Amino acid sequence: MGDKLTMLDVARLTGLHKNTIRNYIQRGVLKAELKDEGLGKQAWVVDEDYLYNCGVPQILERLGPQDVEQRVHKQDASELRIPDKYIEELLRVTRELAVTQSELTGLRVQVPMLQAAQEERDQLKAQKETLAEQVVRLEAAKAATEAEIEAEKVKAQVLEQSLAEARANAKWSWRRRMAKAANA
Repeated sequence: MGDKLTMLDVARLTGLHKNTIRNYIQRGVLKAELKDEGLGKQAWVVDEDYLYNCGVPQILERLGPQDVEQRVHKQDASELRIPDKYIEELLRVTRELAVTQSELTGLRVQVPMLQAAQEERDQLKAQKETLAEQVVRLEAAKAATEAEIEAEKVKAQVLEQSLAEARANAKWSWRRRMAKAANA
């Protein structure tokens, strides 16, 4: 067994906040013991050897790969008596696992962003459909307005023709009355 490290020691060693370490312990991701410090105070302590074998990518990445490999190799060789070829394979698999877990964490972060982007895309699609409906209504209103304008132009032409005929009749009628007046 290695030295016992407090949450504060682990936080300093890894660069993570002590609350992050506490969360790992509470979730059972990081194994720790509750140690009595006297006067009714207790503190979580983590075995140093276990820290280097915990399998938590966020911790292992910050400890330094060489330190982790040396500690795992030392512990495996001394406690488990595993042949060197298996230790190398175990170290390789442990590194790959840490990388995979880190990638998985990154993907878990991306999922909410992708969901938000999907929702935004759906909203934009709905807005596009609404705008397309408004364009159709405006085009129909434009066509109706153009038809009304054409009808008004036709009415104006008819009125102009009627006015021209009325003027012509009035002129003819005036000449006729003048001619009758002159004959009488």
